[in-house]
Amino acid sequence: MAQHVNYDRFVLEFEEHVPAYDIAYAHPPFIDIPGNMVGVCGNAFLAVNLHGASTVDWEESAGEDIVLSYEGPWRVTATTDNYTEAVFVTDFESDMEWIVGLADRVPFRVIELASPARLVIDVGHGDVTKAEIPTQMIDGKGTGFGWMADSRLAGHDTFDRFVIQFRGGYQPGDDYPEPGRPNYMIHYATGPFGGCDATDLIPVDGDAFIMVELRPATGTDWNVDPPRVIYTGENRLAADTVNITEAVLAGECEGIQWVIGVDAVTTFSVTWMTNPLRLVIDVPHVTVD
Repeated sequence: MAQHVNYDRFVLEFEEHVPAYDIAYAHPPFIDIPGNMVGVCGNAFLAVNLHGASTVDWEESAGEDIVLSYEGPWRVTATTDNYTEAVFVTDFESDMEWIVGLADRVPFRVIELASPARLVIDVGHGDVTKAEIPTQMIDGKGTGFGWMADSRLAGHDTFDRFVIQFRGGYQPGDDYPEPGRPNYMIHYATGPFGGCDATDLIPVDGDAFIMVELRPATGTDWNVDPPRVIYTGENRLAADTVNITEAVLAGECEGIQWVIGVDAVTTFSVTWMTNPLRLVIDVPHVTVD
């Protein structure tokens, strides 16, 4: 952990490559594998889940002679403006979790660096209106193939909500792949935006843009002849919302891309809901002078 001019930085270093990961705000209690509660100092908490990661060097380990690849501290503290501490919670069957405590819940960004392989998480300092805030990115590993079935946009009391709904089960003619949650990457981006044809630019109304990338995902069942359209909703959504201007389906080429236009940059939350399976993105209301 280290403090920089406008943000704090937490770094995890790996021997060969950065594993799959998902990072999101979480709420206590935090439980380790034996079932013990793990205390973390802070007013807000980031859960850093690593898939395909371990503290043990399994290639060098044999029998009861376990060789650790990680010999660093399991509780990392530093004198920073926002980070309080990072606590190692679990390492089980190549799934690892760190919980990072913060003094204030603020936007964050995630960066992958090479030579050596590092996963970097930056958070802004204190009051989000007075600090230069890093751009937020949320990246997560999927559980299957995303068959997009519906989408909608609505305004609520204190936030705007964009929802992508996926088909939850098999239908006649579906031999593969298994339906589920696709891999996802959600982050701020700059235009112009285009579909599969790079010359086909798609305008999106807004002063800033949140890119929603889903792979593997599609709105068409290509496994039948002729292909069957699964998603029959609108490609451009608008509603009585405060911060979100519109949501536009920008492309379906080796995956799905939605672009959410907003009037003001702010943190956003990402939630997966089930029955039916839905990706939910909430953007808080921000007053623009």
